[in-house]
Amino acid sequence: MTAAAGLSSPAAHRHPTSRPHVTLATCEDLRPSARAELATLLDDGLPVPFRLDGVPRFDGRTHVLARRVAAGAAVLELHRRVREVLAPPLVTSTRCTLRDVGSRT
Repeated sequence: MTAAAGLSSPAAHRHPTSRPHVTLATCEDLRPSARAELATLLDDGLPVPFRLDGVPRFDGRTHVLARRVAAGAAVLELHRRVREVLAPPLVTSTRCTLRDVGSRT
């Protein structure tokens, strides 16, 4: 709708980071065993049902509108399991941010 009106729109942004997603953690690097375990966990654990809740706006280099994910039981369990996989010693660097379980943004 906005793209058709000539306004700025996510439709013009084809980069993978512009796709809908939920960030559970960010890590600079992982050991191969952690990558394999996460791949299995996500293959087996996705998709999960969820509900959207609210629209936060992030300011920075660009302005981003997002949708919050309501942390239901399935999302919380997946998030907990991801945190378990990423617990040391599977993370190779200290530059790993594990979101709190239930963090919604």
